[in-house]
Amino acid sequence: ERFLPLPLQSGSDRVLRAMKRGYNLDLYRRRVAILREHVPDIELSSDWIVGFPGESDAEFEQSERALAEFGFAQSFVFRYSPRPSTAAADLEDDVPEARKAERNTRLLAASERAGRQRMERAIGSTHELLAEDASERRAGVLRGRTHCGLPVSFAAPAEALGSYVRVRIESASPYGLSGARVDVAADELGAAAHELGAAAHGLDAARAVLEHERDGQRHEHEPAEHAGRPGDAGADRARG
Repeated sequence: ERFLPLPLQSGSDRVLRAMKRGYNLDLYRRRVAILREHVPDIELSSDWIVGFPGESDAEFEQSERALAEFGFAQSFVFRYSPRPSTAAADLEDDVPEARKAERNTRLLAASERAGRQRMERAIGSTHELLAEDASERRAGVLRGRTHCGLPVSFAAPAEALGSYVRVRIESASPYGLSGARVDVAADELGAAAHELGAAAHGLDAARAVLEHERDGQRHEHEPAEHAGRPGDAGADRARG
């Protein structure tokens, strides 16, 4: 799968240092650029912590901007709470719980917007995927994942479980894709018809060019409409 969890945690360099993350936003940005250069269709996910000790409103807004910048297919947002035996446990938990809840809601909304944008790019594409399991809430619906790890739901009989099926993506949500099974024979027939149509169009265009050239050559070899025969000019003078 071309799907990689790459947690950023925060868009603030100061908060990242306090978390002892070992990287800053610029380094993270360069890593993402390298990944997408070499694997253009890779999808990324990230974890986020809001309300880390000392996080200001401006630093939280840096996280919002970073989430929008990197276009994660999935994001998992958590409110900070102290954990025993961690370095952060010695820090003062000074962000009010109401502020943490507000930031959590805002970042979740940003995550949904980014997720929907990434998912919508797949609409209209066709994927060969493994029918991994059945939906617990919708009868007759199976689930699988694209080669980029994006979840896909589609209608299919239970007998298709464990087999590979071809699915065309028809709709998207912030959390996944929905599609319809494509009959392989019909799909290949449609592709062949499209290729034949393109070939016929090309032949028509070539025929038109050849006919145009042939007409031009015929006009070049025809005598001029008013051209005289040899001796005509002298005869005219003699008659004069």
